[in-house]
Amino acid sequence: MSAAGWIKSNDLVFPGSRLGLAGAAWAPPNSEEKDVMTSDRDWLRDAFAMTPVLRSDGQRVIPRDYLVLMKIDSARGHDQGDLTRILGRMTDAEVEQTIAALTLYLDDTDLAEDVRHYAQIGRWEYET
Repeated sequence: MSAAGWIKSNDLVFPGSRLGLAGAAWAPPNSEEKDVMTSDRDWLRDAFAMTPVLRSDGQRVIPRDYLVLMKIDSARGHDQGDLTRILGRMTDAEVEQTIAALTLYLDDTDLAEDVRHYAQIGRWEYET
């Protein structure tokens, strides 16, 4: 990234990450800073083995279930807000599908209920 002109501004810290999250914040030339995250665990290889998901500008992004997985594990404040916005737009069936995917990687007895709560909070936000 440095060779492409990006500047690393700081390391990202994920204390207690069960997914082995690590990363850094980088700023490309003439644009805003981006968080670049990685892991050496199987879940990330599984995510990139799936059919690619592309943004409208053609850039590849991590599949939604894995994005939710990362945001739950990161425990950063702004990620918690993102969870309500992501999950609040999902149907009940999609939320349950996401829960099933998450439980493959996180052994957490409260996980399913937490995800359902994030979805409900997000729905309330969209109603107002």
